[in-house]
Amino acid sequence: MPDGDQPWQLETRLGDQTHRETFEDWTPTKAALKKFGEFTSGEPVRPDWHDALRTMELADAIDHSLHRGRTIELQFGKPSEQATFKGMMAGLGCGLLMLALFGTILATAVAGLKFNFVRFWPALLLGILVLFLLLQLFRLAFPADAAKKD
Repeated sequence: MPDGDQPWQLETRLGDQTHRETFEDWTPTKAALKKFGEFTSGEPVRPDWHDALRTMELADAIDHSLHRGRTIELQFGKPSEQATFKGMMAGLGCGLLMLALFGTILATAVAGLKFNFVRFWPALLLGILVLFLLLQLFRLAFPADAAKKD
């Protein structure tokens, strides 16, 4: 992509097929203003958020692949509410397990100080974990059929 007013070419190869595209001079400011104008007039804009997400995942995978010296396989599925919910719950579950571990260590360490709340920490921990398990029922609010249609 040369500087200046010169057109540039993009060449892609897939197996034995080669595809070349020629592009005119590209200025980021002009392109952004053009896309903003299309958006405000109600026209569908490409690239959209899914394209931006895929681009970020690809850039991250390239960086990771270069550091490890291995090929990274990418799965380009559309994000869904169900997948987001599962990811959030997995993160929350890991956080709760870490909290339980550190809480156990802390409660054991301060047990000799005769604090009254130390007696109740197992019940508190059990209540938090039961609440977390009950939150898992919200998964039923996101039907699997809707995720498959997307």
